[in-house]
Amino acid sequence: MTDILRSYFRQEFIESWFFVTVGVLAIGCGAWLLCTGISY
Repeated sequence: MTDILRSYFRQEFIESWFFVTVGVLAIGCGAWLLCTGISY
């Protein structure tokens, strides 16, 4: 049972890093668009 829980939380941890990476990239792209003056 503890192995199942550890595996589950390990996968959740890896998934959370994916979303953190996507968020940081989105913020970086937004900052780049603001600095270059591109607007829609």
